[in-house]
Amino acid sequence: MESFSIGDSQLRASSQQDIFYGPECARLNHYINNGAWVPKTSDASQFLEIDTGWIVILTGIAIQGHPELPYRTTAFQIRITVNLNQPFQSYPKGKTPKIVSVGWA
Repeated sequence: MESFSIGDSQLRASSQQDIFYGPECARLNHYINNGAWVPKTSDASQFLEIDTGWIVILTGIAIQGHPELPYRTTAFQIRITVNLNQPFQSYPKGKTPKIVSVGWA
């Protein structure tokens, strides 16, 4: 995503605080508009969906908070699907979803 090889049309979010905090702002090290995707509410139902357009091998995930305001993700989980007509599944497949806690210094 950082390199823009994934286009804005491939990003979808459950919500956004306003027009300046949409999913297109979720790119690492880019300060588009206000520099972060910020959901409208702070709860576990919020999500950022990234459609890679093809099957890829993920080798890492990096996140960062808003560059100036105290908006930070504190936990996340990865869910995957190969067919967008089917529900997302836990990753690793068939196991209890792992919740990744994030500590901020």
